[in-house]
Formats: sequence, structure tokens, C-alpha cells
Amino acid sequence: CLQAADDPAPVTAPITSWYRLEHRQGDRWDHVGYACEKLIPVGGKPWKFDYVYDFAFIMARGEERLAGGRFMVTAQLDEHCEAQTLDGFLSLRDGGGRSIKMTTLDDARVLELVTGDQKFRIKKSLDDPATPVPSLMLYSAFRTKNLDDKTPLRFIDAWAKDALVTLTAAVSKPEKRQVLDRPVTVVDVEIKNMSAIFPELPAFTKFTLDRFGRIVQAETGGGEQRLVLVAGEDEAIRGDKMLK
Repeated sequence: CLQAADDPAPVTAPITSWYRLEHRQGDRWDHVGYACEKLIPVGGKPWKFDYVYDFAFIMARGEERLAGGRFMVTAQLDEHCEAQTLDGFLSLRDGGGRSIKMTTLDDARVLELVTGDQKFRIKKSLDDPATPVPSLMLYSAFRTKNLDDKTPLRFIDAWAKDALVTLTAAVSKPEKRQVLDRPVTVVDVEIKNMSAIFPELPAFTKFTLDRFGRIVQAETGGGEQRLVLVAGEDEAIRGDKMLK
């Protein structure tokens, strides 16, 4: 568990993070997508943070395009980075799409997923931190100091038999590493049986987090794809011919 000396760093200003999505092809990493995440403190509202996530991706084999799309999420978070409301939409290159929406009622939170003619409706208690977005699950666990080897993580997996699933994490001790050419305290987190809310999205299972709880690198279980924090928009998107 995080120790007192390793308390999460306070988020007092907007954090904008740009990432490159890379696909392993033999000995090289091909650039096949990008992501932008924003965590924005707000004042004078019932929630504490606005959250925005924009992820564009191609699933590739060498130079061959297999599938791809864009996943966009907006949410309002409480002081623990738990989503109070959430809207997301996955648009696919083949013209299909999936949507996700979470609303807060007086006694529960209701999550609705729509894909084609299918609709899933999931209801959870207000004190259940389960979320369908892995980065929000990690933010919340990290910032409440509940990210350790013993405390279960709660995740919403609409494709599982029980949509509200409990996951366990293996968490390393904090250590200093170079991130964007600066020494940063990070922890590594591996989550077994981790899935993606939609099957078209990469299922990341290994994460490296900084002192804010922000992902600085994520990797799929088989190591075939990774999401890497970069210095800005130009580096995240530059040279991404497959997305054009």
C-alpha cells in the first residue's frame, strides 16, 4: 500500500497527457495510434474534476490495417476521481459504433451500454467505485491509497458473466525513473484478467503510474501493444501514417 511519504501529489492545475500507441512488429515498434487525457480541477461545481479522454487507434499486423477507430470519454469526478457521470462513444472504421453512459441517481449509479441493437443496463450502489475506464479505476485507487496487493479493484466489464467484477493487482514499491528526461517517482501495477470495456479496444494489463496516479506507460498482457507518455501532441501524432 502507498506509504505516508508516498502520498499522491495534489492536482491543483490541469494535467494534459499525450501518448503514442505502438504495436510490436518483430524488433521494432510501429506507431499505430495516439491518446490524449485531461484531468482538470474545477471549482464551484458539485464535482471536483472534469475528465476527458480521446484515443485513436489502429489494430495492425505489419503494414496491414485490421480494424480501428476512436474512443472518446468525458466524465465528472469526485475528490477521489470516482466518476459521478460519464459519457463515451467508440466509433469504428467500418462504420459501427458503441456508446456508454453513466448517470447518478438518488440511490445508485446506472451504466448503459449500447452496441447496435443490443443494450446493457447495469446498476451499482453509490459506494461501489466500479468504473468501465481503466485509467479512472487506477486514479481512484491510487488517490485513495487503496492501490496494493490486497485491496480489490472494482471494474465494470459488460461482457463478463457478472458485469461488476473484482480484480487484484500486483503493485511494486515506488522508485525513481526517467520519464520525459526527468526523474519521477513511479509504481508498476499489473492487473490479472483485465479486459477492455469494448472488445475492439486494446486490453492493457500492465501500467506504470506517477505520483498523480497518471499512467506514464501501459502494456497489453502479451506485450504486443503499449501506450507511452510523450512530450506533447506533435510527438504523439507525428508520423502516424496509418491514421491518415
